[in-house]
Amino acid sequence: MFNNLNNIKTLFGIIIIIAIVIAPFSFLNAQPTPSKSGSEFIEFLNWLFSALLSVAAILAFVMIVIAGFKWVASAGNPAGIEDAKDMITKAILGLVLAFAGWLILNTINPALVGGGGGGGLPGGGSSPTEPADPAEPTDPSDPTAPGDTLSEQEARDKLAAAGISVNKAPCPAGVSYKDVPGGCTSLEGIPESTINSLIAIKKQCVCSITVTGGTEAGHKTHGPGIPIVDLSFDESLGRYLHDNASALGISSICTDAAHQQQYSHDCGFVEIEEHLHVVF
Repeated sequence: MFNNLNNIKTLFGIIIIIAIVIAPFSFLNAQPTPSKSGSEFIEFLNWLFSALLSVAAILAFVMIVIAGFKWVASAGNPAGIEDAKDMITKAILGLVLAFAGWLILNTINPALVGGGGGGGLPGGGSSPTEPADPAEPTDPSDPTAPGDTLSEQEARDKLAAAGISVNKAPCPAGVSYKDVPGGCTSLEGIPESTINSLIAIKKQCVCSITVTGGTEAGHKTHGPGIPIVDLSFDESLGRYLHDNASALGISSICTDAAHQQQYSHDCGFVEIEEHLHVVF
């Protein structure tokens, strides 16, 4: 078994084949909107490749140790020494080939082999509270596009008329909510479409809605003209938003770890505090 090294060479061959197979899928996985099934398939291949790579490294180490013993036990026998050298050469060659497969994937998409940063959702590890979401261009023909924005008072008046509350007073202009004792919540410059969406949700869902985050400075993703709000967590509201996200024009819902599995929707991070981070 160890003399011809058939098993270990076969394993190394499998690793290289997997690297070649994963390469095109990893390119697709790096695109902006991979399908859920595609992501799960890539995660499985990632796990399989990592497992085989680990096994290959262990087997190569074992083969080198065995070859060392054979070399010593050969007592100067040329045939025995040559056989030991051959084992060591093949073990090292297998490691080089396995590393080459890893290098190919790391070059195409570092996240596929565990590099490139963040996020263990669902692939493991922790994430920043709110990674930056790239802004998409506004389509004037799209009624759900951000479009016109509202002033602080206009937004608050519309929400109040619909029975939606805002948890805190507005932030001073240009001041981060983190620098205001007790915090603050601003709606200055929020897209009118976002306010209209909240009002529509309130009419359709018998839920309590309280806005806890809007356009105030200090967030990584919130801001004037951006269709993102934070809502106080409510079980009925969370369930309604999750179950009807597409129909409501919601692109993603993020929440804390305790509620992530049940209420999160197309979100790539976990919130630290309990609330609903809604992106329209």
